[in-house]
Amino acid sequence: MPKLSIVIPSRSDPYITKTVDGILAAARGDLNCVVVLDGGDWPAGWAETVERSKGRIITIRHAESVGMRGSINEAVRLAHDSEFILKTDSHCLFSPG
Repeated sequence: MPKLSIVIPSRSDPYITKTVDGILAAARGDLNCVVVLDGGDWPAGWAETVERSKGRIITIRHAESVGMRGSINEAVRLAHDSEFILKTDSHCLFSPG
């Protein structure tokens, strides 16, 4: 059980790969990312990001959009065992630690 789950809903955001790579590079401690792609296809480079993550990324893809709220709720259900849950946008960067 990770201490922190970071929930990231996305709808065709070209920066999702950079956001997740940045989170994992800056992270200290036990965490995972629950990423929801709400319609559309994964961006270029996504498979490589998942491969590098060492199992710290949970991905959900909706073929048809369910909306922001539905995406967040689904991600939080998967993250419910974590002590803390952080929701962030798919175009954010974080500093180390």
